[in-house]
Parts: sequence; C-alpha cells; structure tokens
Amino acid sequence: NRSHVIKKKINLVTVGTINPEVLYHFLKHYSEFVDDIFFNLWGSSEEIEIDYILEVLDKFNLKLHRDERDNHSWNESFKASMFNQTMNLKKDEWWIPVDCDELILFSKDPRDIIEECEEYNVNCVMGMLIDRIDKNGDFTNLKLDDDIWDKYNLAGDINIELRGYPACPTK
Repeated sequence: NRSHVIKKKINLVTVGTINPEVLYHFLKHYSEFVDDIFFNLWGSSEEIEIDYILEVLDKFNLKLHRDERDNHSWNESFKASMFNQTMNLKKDEWWIPVDCDELILFSKDPRDIIEECEEYNVNCVMGMLIDRIDKNGDFTNLKLDDDIWDKYNLAGDINIELRGYPACPTK
C-alpha cells in the first residue's frame, strides 16, 4: 500500500491519422485510463477522411487539438515538434506520447506505475513496440465493431525485419 495518492493527471498526445477505424480503436483503448486526450491531425488532405475522423472524435467527446493537414506532411521532425509542443502545455503532468496506431499494454494500472515513478523520482518509463498482424500474416482492414485483439491476434517484431534492422528498431 502506498502512503499517498497520485493527484496528477494522465494526458495522452497523439499525431495522425489517415485511418478512422484505427483511431476509433485507439481512443477506445486509452480513454478508460487517461484524463485528457490531445489529438493532432497531420497528413495529406487527399488521404484524410476529415468528416469521418471528426465523427470518431465526437464519439469520445473529443475535438481536434491541432489541425496540421498538409503542413510538413510526413516530416518526422515536425511530428516530433507537435508531440513536444503539446506536452509542454502541462509540464507538471504525466504524458503518454504515442502514435495513433500504437496500443500500449501496461503491466499494471498506469496510475500505479506513475505512483512508483514519483516515489523513486523517475520521470520516464520506456517500453517495447511489438507489431500485430492477423492469423494469415496480413494487415487486413479494421472495422469499428471488430475486436482488435481477436482480429490481430499474432505479435512479432515485424517492424524491425521490414526496415532491415536486425537488432535496433526505429520505434
């Protein structure tokens, strides 16, 4: 039992997306244990289904934090600056910075992890990214009513292999 209770908020910031179905599952996954979600829209207007994305955000009572369509699309430095600028809004709170297609599976309740971090004066927790695919080895289209864990039931370091880095992933 811990002697104090965490009062700081847990915020989530993400940048993306061109896939509203993935965004839906992303929001469904994280909304149960974060206090605020900051969604930065980024990419080419020609690829983004803006009305559908806004509809998905509305299902979770969210609005766009920043609309950066067609602004430095796919420039990773600009993307990193969006993450950093958003997190700088609440410097004394905890943040989960994650791409909109990444679902973190925590080893325990995130508030317990934060409590331990604060107790031991740790300000960052790292993890490992494992990509998921379906049982046929494909990235099939995702629907809103799919069970994402059933649909993509296999996991592996495919990102490392696809990028040709046998020992050093870029994510």
